[in-house]
Amino acid sequence: MDLKKALLAVIKNQISPAMGCTEPVAVALATAYAAKAAGGNVRKVQVKTDPNIFKNGMGVYVPNTGKIGLDIAAAVGAVGGNADAGLEVLKDITEAHLQQMEELLTANSVEVEVFGEPGLLHIVAEVATDQGHGLAEIIEKHDNLVRLEANNRVLFSKNCGSFETNNAEKSIVCKHSIAELIEAVESCEEQELQFLLDGALMNYRAAEIGLEKGPGLSVGANMKQLIDKGLLAKDLANTTALYAAAASDARMRGYSMPVMTTNGSGNQGITATVPVYVAAKEMNIKGIKLLKALAISQLLTIKVKSSIGLLSALCSCTIAAPIGSAAGIIHLMNGGACETQQLVSSLTADIIGAICDGAKPGCALKVASGVATAVRHALMIMNGLVVPCSNGIVGRTAEECIKNIGKISNPGMVNTDKAILNIMMDKCKCK
Repeated sequence: MDLKKALLAVIKNQISPAMGCTEPVAVALATAYAAKAAGGNVRKVQVKTDPNIFKNGMGVYVPNTGKIGLDIAAAVGAVGGNADAGLEVLKDITEAHLQQMEELLTANSVEVEVFGEPGLLHIVAEVATDQGHGLAEIIEKHDNLVRLEANNRVLFSKNCGSFETNNAEKSIVCKHSIAELIEAVESCEEQELQFLLDGALMNYRAAEIGLEKGPGLSVGANMKQLIDKGLLAKDLANTTALYAAAASDARMRGYSMPVMTTNGSGNQGITATVPVYVAAKEMNIKGIKLLKALAISQLLTIKVKSSIGLLSALCSCTIAAPIGSAAGIIHLMNGGACETQQLVSSLTADIIGAICDGAKPGCALKVASGVATAVRHALMIMNGLVVPCSNGIVGRTAEECIKNIGKISNPGMVNTDKAILNIMMDKCKCK
């Protein structure tokens, strides 16, 4: 397989539609699997998750419930989740399901606890029904079912070899330079990249809902109002940021609609696509140039995120995905590999260090900050900005910058991740 085909395969493997924040949705998917295996009416739900899934699911709305929390996700997934729908598992929730969910919660029949260490995505769900007992285990990817049991009888199992293959695919992006990635994208035909526009349009529709309804913290709608009043500039940085934030507003509020994820994250998917699409609209750019910009954005997002790690104390919505989308915008402005490499260096000197303190409506603020900052950097790079490697953790090359970002994440912030979770859990105890 040549590099172009390999990279297209990686992108397709790393993007997928999901309804709602992928951490609580993954919990709902696990309980849906377990309940389906057991059959019958749900009596009790028990879930164990790794610290990062737990952290990311504590403060975000669960689709079609209007409520927050992993206990909500676990209960509604068990009583009404569609296990065959993958990360859109909660798309068919009804009022009857919500009533069953409330009955389980009122009876204290739903338990969610933390196990393991940060860094490994891991969920084990057990569901007891009036007909038996089901168990489902998800590892490493939000929808990667590795074990399914009914009454201690194994219905399905696989080792993590599939994820090792997935890591091997992503390593293709990691081991090739930014110049090589861009060169491969430049060789793509329009029909090979058309699927990327479908994802961008899906996420742009979420932004339109966010602006229309003003859900969550209404970050996007708030920014638009300030622009309309003349209190914020109507420039490329703010325009792209408000649309990305609006999509995150809608997603974090649990609106019943899918978004196209990147690296298993809806907010990363939004940040990697919406700014590029909006910038192209502002510049009246369509067709193959837009598609190549979207491809460059996805590849840079995957490359940086692979260095940071799947789950981390660093917020990839202010680091990895903004680097990707700004790289895509540089392509729209006729910049090439040199300018993209300078972009990575300049952003390494600026926004690295934003923490991930779980999924919640406030993620829209981080999305807005990351996008606006990254777009400003893209514009400054195209205007001649060069950040030398004498600045802090800035590397001698863009690839070295990305490795340095990874080192900050792991091992650098492993204890920070634990401290963040402890703060959040202590806050919950005070309620």
